[in-house]
Amino acid sequence: MSDKSWILILDDDAAMARCIAREMKVLAEPRYAATCGAARAALADRRGLLAVVLDLELGDGRGLDVLAELRRHDAHVPVLMLSGTGDREPVNDAQRLGAEFAYKPFVAENLRAFADRVLQKRFVASFRRWVLSPT
Repeated sequence: MSDKSWILILDDDAAMARCIAREMKVLAEPRYAATCGAARAALADRRGLLAVVLDLELGDGRGLDVLAELRRHDAHVPVLMLSGTGDREPVNDAQRLGAEFAYKPFVAENLRAFADRVLQKRFVASFRRWVLSPT
């Protein structure tokens, strides 16, 4: 895996994943995973990982489990969790793990707003490194 920036899209619905990728490609190269196992494999090497968009319910597990595992290794990568359920408990769990949350069917503005926040966070981090770097 290269150091080029990428975003992981974890959704077992291929059409939904393509819709997400269309909106998120302004951030970075999209990489797809349809299962928790594939997501874990993709996240084994997180170099260049810019953000994660993941579905709450997957065929082989729950997105919350992937999120919890990700947080054990990287507490700062921005995550947007998506769900079609109106249950508040997973929303609260995702937010406790530092993720943003949006309900399906989502509107493109939700993804664009998330992308804007990720880009802003990246800019601020780059600016801080530049200001704090020795000259």
